[in-house]
Amino acid sequence: MKIDWDLTINNSAIQKIVQRVREIMYEAAYSAAVELMNGMEQDLRKIYHDTVSEFYADYSPVFYDRTESLYTLLELENTGSEMSWGFESNNATAFERGGGSAGLYEHVFRQGWHGGATGTDSRGYTARIPSWRTPYPYFTQWGNVAPQAPRSPLDAWTQEVEAYKTDVLPQRYGRLYRKHLQKHGLK
Repeated sequence: MKIDWDLTINNSAIQKIVQRVREIMYEAAYSAAVELMNGMEQDLRKIYHDTVSEFYADYSPVFYDRTESLYTLLELENTGSEMSWGFESNNATAFERGGGSAGLYEHVFRQGWHGGATGTDSRGYTARIPSWRTPYPYFTQWGNVAPQAPRSPLDAWTQEVEAYKTDVLPQRYGRLYRKHLQKHGLK
């Protein structure tokens, strides 16, 4: 943040006051930014947890137990002055027939499918849309198309983070900035 005034003052006492106010404003801006960054990591982890929980709540599996490995994909790095994140597909549970961890990452996390698989079975039938295997417990042929969430966990994350950046962060920063200004007697 750059704060500057085009102000020419010939009075040294006023110049000192203006300089001190500039210093206080910079210190308040910096302190507010540091405090904001400290809270962001926790907020982003909660947003991620909530988006994955929303996805899991969209469908209850009947024939399998979830490993809930989607919760482990987010990787956040907070340097104190910069926040970055990404997703580690290797942390996902490997798909039995869907391309290992990368298959689950693509199929479930990015596209929002609740299970199912694609490919050609031993009888030569091909499923291009993720579908269940049937009959239970043999799974020798293609069954119904698997359900797909209204939004994938990745889409939900992206939408929620954008809302957080535009709705929450500016107001929070403003409150923190005013709080730090008030510590120095400015309002």
